[in-house]
Amino acid sequence: MKSLSRHILQQIVSSSSQGILLIDARDPNLSIAYANAAYEELSDYSAAELEGQGWRSLVACDDTNPEVARARAAIGCGEPCQATIPYHRKDGTTWFAEVALQPLSSVRGDTTYFLCQHSAAAPRANQDSNVQVDLLQRALGQARQKIVSLSRTDPVTGLLRYEYFTSLLKRDVGAARRERRSLCVVVFEIVEFAAYRQTFGANAADSCLRMIAAQITGAFRRAGDLSARCDETTFVVAVPGQRADQIAPLASRVAEKVRNLGLHNPRAQSGRHVTVRSVLADAEGEDAAALVARVKAQLSSDIAARKPA
Repeated sequence: MKSLSRHILQQIVSSSSQGILLIDARDPNLSIAYANAAYEELSDYSAAELEGQGWRSLVACDDTNPEVARARAAIGCGEPCQATIPYHRKDGTTWFAEVALQPLSSVRGDTTYFLCQHSAAAPRANQDSNVQVDLLQRALGQARQKIVSLSRTDPVTGLLRYEYFTSLLKRDVGAARRERRSLCVVVFEIVEFAAYRQTFGANAADSCLRMIAAQITGAFRRAGDLSARCDETTFVVAVPGQRADQIAPLASRVAEKVRNLGLHNPRAQSGRHVTVRSVLADAEGEDAAALVARVKAQLSSDIAARKPA
């Protein structure tokens, strides 16, 4: 038989009514090397979006689904297989395909690709039920993770919520006491932030908070460091294993970086740009809440002392 040119073969594959994927068998992620127009129509993904994406990321179930497990086993053994597999569309909905998997070999006989031919299929009743349960469980898990994240993280700054911070600080204070290690707490307060909010509004104020939070997390980025937003104008950082005199240069660097942001605060009496002041203290055996309260009280005392009589 006369051999066909590559161009002719590409046209044949492109015009096929079956959705075709070419999967790289040498890649552990089974990345997609090619998708034809029919598969684009079935999945709503473009060929450019599919290329390089792992085949498993498109499948709507894990290997506990017997059809998916059978297909995965066939791929692992380099054998042909037929299975009914649920896939994700781009919009998140699920569609089912009758899939014919065919290994493609190199001249040396090594399996280099899998040709996957897809025809849209109606799901079987029990299979549809299993898939829907899997999808609902996945969505429920994601929702639970989001709820946990929201309960622990300040939505404006991305720092820890103060309540969650204090629970972690309690753990770290206890560990420092048992192991006789240092632990330092730093409180930062934004100077005359109410004036900034009144001048520029809530959105600008939230943006300002995020920029300051970024300076804090950029300076205190060790794995054990804890950074939280206390309230409207105050941030707190706990640094296990360090003393206040060791941390003071970092606190000064944060204040300098905030000042260098150049955030104009025209109604402030202390200056024309947003700044932060800080107080540092070493843990002295008190519990977490008392430690933070002591540092905040020291900050308030310092502020009062600076005000003109």
